[in-house]
Amino acid sequence: MGGERSPSNGATSNAVDGEAQTVVQAGTIGGDVHFHASDGYRRASELFEDMALVPLVVPQRKVASDRLHGREALTGSLVDGVRRRATGQDRSVPGVLTLCGMGGTGKTTIALEIAHRVSDFVTLIWWVSVLEPASLIGAMRAVAMNAGASVAEFEHLHPADVLWRRLNALPSPWLLVLDNVDDLDLLAADGHTLADGIGWLREPRTPNGTVIVTSRESRGERWGSWIQCHHVESLSAEDGARVLLDRVPGAGTAHDAELLAANLGGLPLALDIVGSYLASAARAVWPDSDTPTTFADYLSTYADRLADIDAAAGTGDRVSSRRNIATTWDLSLDLLARQGHPPARPLLHLLSWFAAVPLPYQLVLDLEVLRRSSLFADLTERQLKGALHDLVGLQLANLVPGVKRDVSRALELHPVVRSGCRTHLDAAYSALGIDLLVHATSAWDPEDPARWASWRALAPHCAAAIRALPGNTGIDSALVLDMTAVALRSAQYEFTAGLFQDATRTAIKVVEIRGDRLGATHRHTLDASRFLAQALLADGRNKEALARYREVFQLSQGLFAADDPHMLSARRGLGRSMVRCGLLREAKHEFEQLIGVHLAHGWSQAQLEVVQVRRELASVLLTLGDQHQAEAEFRSLVALRRAGADHDLLTLQLRLMLAKAMRENGSLAETERQVRELLDDAMKVYTAEHPMVLAIRHVLAITMRNRGRTGEAEQELRAVGAIARDRLGEEHPTTVVTRHELANILYAARRFEDARAEFEAIGGINKRRLGTHHPDTLTSYHNLGCVLFDMDRVEEALSILRSVTSARIRVLGENHPSTLLSLEIVAEVQRVKEKGSGHGAV
Repeated sequence: MGGERSPSNGATSNAVDGEAQTVVQAGTIGGDVHFHASDGYRRASELFEDMALVPLVVPQRKVASDRLHGREALTGSLVDGVRRRATGQDRSVPGVLTLCGMGGTGKTTIALEIAHRVSDFVTLIWWVSVLEPASLIGAMRAVAMNAGASVAEFEHLHPADVLWRRLNALPSPWLLVLDNVDDLDLLAADGHTLADGIGWLREPRTPNGTVIVTSRESRGERWGSWIQCHHVESLSAEDGARVLLDRVPGAGTAHDAELLAANLGGLPLALDIVGSYLASAARAVWPDSDTPTTFADYLSTYADRLADIDAAAGTGDRVSSRRNIATTWDLSLDLLARQGHPPARPLLHLLSWFAAVPLPYQLVLDLEVLRRSSLFADLTERQLKGALHDLVGLQLANLVPGVKRDVSRALELHPVVRSGCRTHLDAAYSALGIDLLVHATSAWDPEDPARWASWRALAPHCAAAIRALPGNTGIDSALVLDMTAVALRSAQYEFTAGLFQDATRTAIKVVEIRGDRLGATHRHTLDASRFLAQALLADGRNKEALARYREVFQLSQGLFAADDPHMLSARRGLGRSMVRCGLLREAKHEFEQLIGVHLAHGWSQAQLEVVQVRRELASVLLTLGDQHQAEAEFRSLVALRRAGADHDLLTLQLRLMLAKAMRENGSLAETERQVRELLDDAMKVYTAEHPMVLAIRHVLAITMRNRGRTGEAEQELRAVGAIARDRLGEEHPTTVVTRHELANILYAARRFEDARAEFEAIGGINKRRLGTHHPDTLTSYHNLGCVLFDMDRVEEALSILRSVTSARIRVLGENHPSTLLSLEIVAEVQRVKEKGSGHGAV
């Protein structure tokens, strides 16, 4: 293949892979470059342009610098540490600092103050609020892009790798603040703990970078030794009293303020809520007679209504235990009810039903839907707006800006407030929340980029709702199924936008719920299961996707007609997953059967769906070594497409595949002419960095190399490789195959040690990306074995080449050219070993 070599020899074959409307993940190392369909590429670009608008700036201070009572020492110490690290004065200062403590202790306030103070000497500062997986992924991608990442780098690298690759390359001092990281697993890589340091949170490799994390997680062993934890405790009674007196200076003496602060446990959140309540009461023209207006009155009311809870971090000291924070905002809700806003209480409880991320309330809180619930039967528009206004005014809810015109504002609850309110929730709130989400999203197209900002804002709420459904038996089944439909459409948005892991998580839960409620063979369950298989395949979980597609196909047989769109989609997905898993002969049979089904039911050869399946089949034929039949099929497909769409991406892909087939059949001069013409046509439509253009240039370089113009080929490959590394990343398929061809050039120049290192590294990358038995992986290790043979490391070479040969027999068959080449080389290496002497080139 084009990238496959005999020892000290040239190429023998090549193959391709790809598809019209999805990311191509698998292809042969020998000359195949991976690209996207036009819609997918455009949508990915628009998605990341959209994510670039995620607010990353440091919010304004919540507390003035001169009112950080009880926090001055810690804040000053951390600011000094960041300064010494950023300016290079002290490299022993840890690069990752955490502010740990229970919710409401003011960790965010401290982090905000640090971020503002260090802005004098830190060039780049990003602020990310981490509450749900979806919010984390979107914001961290936005940080990566702000740090210089391109859209294409995310195509085949984990976003966390892209992020840290860019952060570690920054020459200027930078600070990343991750706020509200309560679930450390959100920052950990799959199958690892955060302490492993290979997920979203890592130790900066350069001293000019610092990360500050705020979290409720206070167990030091969960953070790792490379992270310095600072525990943020509640305030002393004296400092708490100063906080209260700052908010309401006329509400009593310092002594009374100290008593109230002590009974509130010194929790800054509670102190702030109480201060807001008393300030609001003080402004009332005619307060009710039982409305507390002083510290002493509030303390008396609070003590009468609450039972103690042990919140002294396990010390058992009831004197230092704080009171139940829930009653603190309960008093505020009582005040609002007396002031003529009775909907405030159920509205706050309803807001707590949604996910712990900002809620775009103007999209969700539809007045007519609210009125259908007994909770808000007589609600008026004025009452709704007034209740929201006062909830924000008493800081029971916080108003946060949106990022788009149609998501202009959002509300978020403090985690402590939200947690307390959720204890009041029953089936009525769940039913209403689902009804609101169903109504809000009913007219949204998941594939319309114009709606992606809205979907992105509501996707975490859809996912949270679907996660809560299995244990909630009090919700009507019809409403449950409506919610699964919304969640599935949300997952389809995530899939279209390239958020494959999010889409997979949501789809798994939808399949689980529909299976329980409807049964495994119901049409809605099978539709969701088929989408799950598609998401798994896009996420690179090839074996799981294959198993899921097989299950869907088996369960669907006998229930659907052969030409039902569900069956056609399932079978095409089944064939694609077979290709990804290296089951090429099975995939060939599946695609042949699928084409027959289309034609038997009246589809024409020129219809897009049939062209796509024929393209899949021709790609498999080329990989299996049937170059002449593959070339004939590609010629036929190109003729069909060029008649009406000469420059669309599918047509360009088909023309490139035809050129590859021609090259494999020995028509090198004609291949080069066709490829240069194709490159000219592609440059009329796409930029020089577009994956399609890089793919064409790569094929051109290989063709020049095969024609003996090695110098020109090397120059072209290095140019393509430089663009690919910069735009796509080190492990993107385009980068890998370009690197492989350059390694072949090193090998041909007898620079064996350099070639060995390259082939070994490429093999490792392919093994991780594609699996041990994928044809690309086998090609990499085949070439590694050949290099070792030419280096007189015969035992190592023989072991690797035997392993490759066995795998090729299983994957490609005994008569495939690559298999025959492997058998021939193994025999030669075995003869050399038996002779026990030098061998020279084979």
